[in-house]
Amino acid sequence: MAVWVHENQMPDQEQICLVLETLLEIQGLTAGLHEQFSLPSPVRIGAGINTGPSIVGNCGPQENPDFSPLGESVNTAFRLESTTKNSGFDLAMGGVTFECLSSAPDAVKYFEKRMVELKGYEEPVTAWLTTYPKLSEFLVRQR
Repeated sequence: MAVWVHENQMPDQEQICLVLETLLEIQGLTAGLHEQFSLPSPVRIGAGINTGPSIVGNCGPQENPDFSPLGESVNTAFRLESTTKNSGFDLAMGGVTFECLSSAPDAVKYFEKRMVELKGYEEPVTAWLTTYPKLSEFLVRQR
């Protein structure tokens, strides 16, 4: 899990692209682990990215603090990540996160809009899904 703090309440396209570039770097670092450590199959990294307010709180004892983000936006991000397990996609983004990218030329060409069922939520939510190759292509076009 990673948390990004933005200067404004709503991040802009450039800030979200930096988050996505970081995700691709993490995926690139893990892609060859199965060969390096003789694992039976490649390590797969699914990701859920969501944008919204959260609170960073100390959930641990004073001698060993554990600063964790808490809130609905964090819960949704974890649930979005779960949708990647059997969907054929590598990344699921919340609607607000995608809105931050929507001014990018042809953004909808690289992300597929779907209504997804999330554990613990009564109603389906809008998610934007993509694969790492498509995400990489999208980010190259943004530079």
